[in-house]
Amino acid sequence: GGQMAGDFAKECNDLEENINWLNISMSVIIYQEHIEVLEEENAELQQQVVVLKKRLKYYKKLVEEDKEINK
Repeated sequence: GGQMAGDFAKECNDLEENINWLNISMSVIIYQEHIEVLEEENAELQQQVVVLKKRLKYYKKLVEEDKEINK
């Protein structure tokens, strides 16, 4: 009787370890996907920043030229 109970306890323990491992693996996959989304969003934002910097430079130039003209 004791042997069977021992085997059952070991199987339960193994099962618990497998479930823990599975949970960890799934979390890692979810985080990896989340990171990919964040990286894509980051790339888009970087592009927007580049565009805005160019516009700002252009407008600053216009303002400077305007100052020169209206001296």
